[in-house]
Amino acid sequence: MDHMKNKVFTIPNLISFSRLPFAFLIILYVDSPLKYLFLALSVVADFLDGYVARKLNQVSKLGAILDPLFDKLFALIIFVYFFVTLELSLFFILLFFLRDIVTSLAALFFLLFKRKSKVKLEARLFGKIVTILQFLVLLFMIMKDLALIEIGIYVLFVMSLVALIDYFIYIKREKV
Repeated sequence: MDHMKNKVFTIPNLISFSRLPFAFLIILYVDSPLKYLFLALSVVADFLDGYVARKLNQVSKLGAILDPLFDKLFALIIFVYFFVTLELSLFFILLFFLRDIVTSLAALFFLLFKRKSKVKLEARLFGKIVTILQFLVLLFMIMKDLALIEIGIYVLFVMSLVALIDYFIYIKREKV
């Protein structure tokens, strides 16, 4: 991993970055079936970047930051567009991004106050399930199906709570 320290333009990082153009292509082709292709490609890219990084021995700290960052940016771009066009409830923003907000604040806390902590803040199973559910809710938004969006948001909220509890148990178990 040390030899990857200063490398920005690695294949996995470029795969992570590819999700941003896909977000704009979804919006550009919102009235075309192509929007589903672009969503599918972004989902594949989300799972492929980490796999490629491990297979090519290109795992890096930068990649560990870029992957979730581009996940959030992709989701934010799509969510904001459909939030406005579908006139969704403001409450949905909180429910959709709850896990991301709390984990970002926790990461910031660790960065600022717990620098000597040995805890690795890395992806966990329930967090990955939340990410999958977020993509599913984004699909419902792209479909413009308000009933599925609402159901998806509430399921996502419950799973976000489960993921947050899992994160806190993990951190407590690691004796931070």
